[in-house]
This record gives sequence, structure tokens and C-alpha cells, in this order.
Amino acid sequence: MRIERLGDYQMLINDEGQVVYPPVADRIYDIGENLFAVLCHDKYGIINRKGKFVIPLEFDECSTFSNGLVKMGRGYSYYYFNKVGNLIYLASGADEASDYDGQKINITNYDEDEYTHERQVAYGEVYIDSIVEPQGDYRFVLNNLFKPKTKAKSSTTEKEIEKDNFKQGSIFDL
Repeated sequence: MRIERLGDYQMLINDEGQVVYPPVADRIYDIGENLFAVLCHDKYGIINRKGKFVIPLEFDECSTFSNGLVKMGRGYSYYYFNKVGNLIYLASGADEASDYDGQKINITNYDEDEYTHERQVAYGEVYIDSIVEPQGDYRFVLNNLFKPKTKAKSSTTEKEIEKDNFKQGSIFDL
């Protein structure tokens, strides 16, 4: 696989010389695990060696793979995906998040005390049990970023299911 430039854009070409991803990307780079980050119009996504999106163009930043997970950022949230595009962990409301070190992710949140206006810093460590199974109640689906993982029980309303599946508690709720 090689990355070539055509005018202002980059494209991905396989070993046989065929264009796998057309010259529409502002930038393409190898992030490991036989995957490539694609930057188009200030949004990142990840494609495989066939040029198919594993993670759609919806993110503001993208790291390289670290111990089997890639960190993607959007707003104040960091998403950790494995090489097949499954969301393994979501750090929502975080100001900073480290790459996965093989055991844990370090998360930092900055806040201001509402009375003294002093800056407060909260640190957290999130231990990842598996890079195959989602941690928490999140699952990545290509066209719908989040989809409920559980079925509604007869005594549970759909709103409660949505709340349970889409809202993840944070140690940073100060």
C-alpha cells in the first residue's frame, strides 16, 4: 500500500497499482493494524486496505493504534475503537485522554469551582478488560454511532433504556 498525492489531495493505492481510495482526502496516513486515517474537510475517519470505512468521517482528531485501540476525539469526548471498528470505551466530558497503554486509559478533566472560580483538576484511570468486547453499554454501528445494546424489558420504558445505554457516568461530575 502506498499513499500518493494528486494535486491538493491524497489517495491510497494497493500493491497492484489500483486506486483503493480516490484522491479526495486532504491527508491519509498509516495508523497501524492495516488501517489508514483519512482526513477530509477537517473530519477524520478510518479505512481498511480495501478503501472501505471502518469508522466514518465524524471525528475531530485521530491517534495511531496503541495496544490494539485507536483514540478518536470529537468535542469533549474520546472514543476508543478496536481494529474492526467496535467502540470499546467512550470517555465523555473529558478534556484530555491518553492513548491506551495495554491496561488503562488516563483521563483528565478541568473544571472551575462555581464559588471561588479556582481551577479544579480531576484525574481518573479507566481499566480496560478487553479490546474485543465493549466496556460499558456502548456498541459502534457504522451509520448510527450508538445503538442500544439491550432490549427493553416489559417494566422498562424506552426512555430508560436510552438513558442507560447512552449516558455513562463520569468521575468528573464535580
